[in-house]
Amino acid sequence: MQTIKSGYRAVGILWDVSWERIVFPAAIVLSLALGAQLGELGLFWITSGPMHP
Repeated sequence: MQTIKSGYRAVGILWDVSWERIVFPAAIVLSLALGAQLGELGLFWITSGPMHP
């Protein structure tokens, strides 16, 4: 039982130390994926006329 408690505590400490190493890259990947989806839908095209004459 002592081993389980110390292992659980170690995982908690590891998460406290490195949560930002997981969250920040995940946020970057998700934002790039969202931007790709929006770009694929054509939401970022700003033109003054037809795209193809």
